[in-house]
Amino acid sequence: MVPLHDNSGTPFPESEIQDILEQITLQFPGMTVVNCAGYWRDSARTYKDQNFELIVDAVPSSNSESEAFFAKLKADLCDRLKQEKIYLTREEKREEFISFDEFLHEMGIEIDPSMTHDAKRELAASLNKQFEIAQKRLGYETIALHRDPKAKTIVWERRFCGMTLRSVFDDPFPPEYILVAADRIDHWENALFHNAGIVGHYEYQGFSLDRKRRPFIKACVTGSSYNSAIQYYSQIGEPLTIEEFIEDFTTSVVINYIALRSESYLTGEIKISVGADGSLQIGENQFCRVMHCPASIPDKDIQHEIIRCVGEACHLFEAGKLDEIAVLQAKARHRYVMKRAMLRRATRL
Repeated sequence: MVPLHDNSGTPFPESEIQDILEQITLQFPGMTVVNCAGYWRDSARTYKDQNFELIVDAVPSSNSESEAFFAKLKADLCDRLKQEKIYLTREEKREEFISFDEFLHEMGIEIDPSMTHDAKRELAASLNKQFEIAQKRLGYETIALHRDPKAKTIVWERRFCGMTLRSVFDDPFPPEYILVAADRIDHWENALFHNAGIVGHYEYQGFSLDRKRRPFIKACVTGSSYNSAIQYYSQIGEPLTIEEFIEDFTTSVVINYIALRSESYLTGEIKISVGADGSLQIGENQFCRVMHCPASIPDKDIQHEIIRCVGEACHLFEAGKLDEIAVLQAKARHRYVMKRAMLRRATRL
């Protein structure tokens, strides 16, 4: 994203922008330029930028050369155009492209000038494995979401890495649809049983879904009593091994348990059963709410192993020892926010 004016609103000379475009064109086989507006806000005011979005066709066989070119160009443009940051992504992955220096600076790490590139890479990799770092870097919180019927646009504001971002985009939903911010329980509650358009990645941690599956509890099916002729499937119809089915089903049950606990049900008020047709989770207080995870589980030994895994996972949750990345994955896959909204609405009714 190349800004067309400085922070005071003074346009850059056209020759300056053309020089930047030519510099890229000489290096790569093709480029598309899109004239677009951007919005951002600090604690005092909202800013509107006019930018060129540059979509560059980089040769796949020269990834390392491309990365080196853009890392240098990004730093040069920040200095040349006096910007705090130039936004750069890899188009095929939609992931932000930043240097190790930028990442470490954002994390508040002071870098020794003598530190080598490999040392920075190793430090960045170790930091990125930490849950709180990933959450800070990739999490967001919706603070405002509304429609502009005259302009037929959606305005979405969220807090992200200490900044407030504002996006304005075309509204594709019919007028009668209710807008839902994926991370806001109150939005889900208002939209239940209505036609709704969802804005934002579910559970505001979409990154966790792209990582290796992390079950709450490792299933143990080493015995010979399990019926290996039974084929189990995921919620979207994918064939699973017995271990994968137990671990995934356990996750769905435990997320319902966590939703009940989050809506003020005590541990002694929740009962969980597992049978041939799935699992029931019953919250027995003055409201007595029931949640259901359906599945065909004809093998009693599998039912017993699920009960063991669910019990162990619930104990770990209560002790604060459940894998936090696994919890984020499970919340995203099993619609935790929507389930909490349903419980809250049912309680009010």
